[in-house]
Amino acid sequence: MIGWRLGPAFKALARDLPHFQRMTLHYVGLGTQQALREDVLNAILDRAFLNDGPLPRDPAAFAALLERGRARLAAARVEVCDAADAILAAYHEVRRILAGELSPVWAEAAADIRDQLARLVYPGFLSQTPPEWLPHLPRYLRAIALRLQKLRQAPDRDRQRSGDVIRLWEPCKRQLERNARQERHDPELIKFRWLLEELRVSQFAQELKTLLPVSVKRLEEQWGRIRQG
Repeated sequence: MIGWRLGPAFKALARDLPHFQRMTLHYVGLGTQQALREDVLNAILDRAFLNDGPLPRDPAAFAALLERGRARLAAARVEVCDAADAILAAYHEVRRILAGELSPVWAEAAADIRDQLARLVYPGFLSQTPPEWLPHLPRYLRAIALRLQKLRQAPDRDRQRSGDVIRLWEPCKRQLERNARQERHDPELIKFRWLLEELRVSQFAQELKTLLPVSVKRLEEQWGRIRQG
């Protein structure tokens, strides 16, 4: 609806997206060029118009929202396209490594990484990833690439470090899926899900640094609070 109200401005926005051709090359295998364009545009509109308050409940509030959003549209376009370009480039690199020859010894790690990857970058990820976490996806993907490099030298160490991550991730994943079916939104669970990505950075790619202090113990305690409601 917002795109329709923007008229020619929306058409111009959709026609000239920064880095779009390169993005589409890295998006091959995920979906169509049109699907990517729609996801980028949805993320831009969300960031410009819907990122800082409740939905409007009357015509005057809707008009005010449009006015504020128009002023932020150009900046949102740059932010989202820059983020999408960096994410898809890092995603492409991880897929390139995974497509190479992998030792059977790495099967468990490779399965964990593929599961992680599928839940970071998927059709619609730009508009569905919380905007505060979207800029961190390139770092999470670079952490995967570093993990794969280290895996070649020390698969046993990877197995030791992945145990706690997988133990925390599996129940979180199940709860996320239940909430999705029930259309239930739990901010604490969403936060926990992204802190698990920070834990992966701390376990497998410490040199990339985490956004905030994170540890297995802290996440275990937070998961306990989530379970208690």
